[in-house]
Amino acid sequence: QSTAKIEWKLSVDGASRGNPGKAGAGVYIQKDLKDQVKAGFYLGTMTNNEAEYMALLVGIFLLKQEMKVDEAVHIVSDSQLLIRQMQGIYKVKKPKLQQFHRAVCDQLGSLSVTFEHVEREYNVVPDALANYGIDEKKTLPLKFINLLSTYELYI
Repeated sequence: QSTAKIEWKLSVDGASRGNPGKAGAGVYIQKDLKDQVKAGFYLGTMTNNEAEYMALLVGIFLLKQEMKVDEAVHIVSDSQLLIRQMQGIYKVKKPKLQQFHRAVCDQLGSLSVTFEHVEREYNVVPDALANYGIDEKKTLPLKFINLLSTYELYI
């Protein structure tokens, strides 16, 4: 029997056409390199950085429905700001992003997490999903919208 740790990978991307403009979130979840979840959502109007945080939040929400408590997750994004802020390298200065940051930290809780910034060309699946979310006006899960409201975040 194998004692190899299960490896979860959460790749996210936020898109905003206009910044602020029509925004979308792309979420791509893999477990041991096998696709588990591919989802894109429409976020209404927000800035690119807000969309990046929203993609991470909805990604964590979907991930927690799939993984067990003792499993680890590797989170990947092409947003340098998002990753550096989550790593504590950059300060979160904008009040709205502070709200998102608090929500993400709270939702991650005691999960074992690593963060990685990648160039855009290595984040094509979530990027395509974010654009699909905008084009198809895909609505976020109601349970997620309810969760957001507990952090006074609204779509």
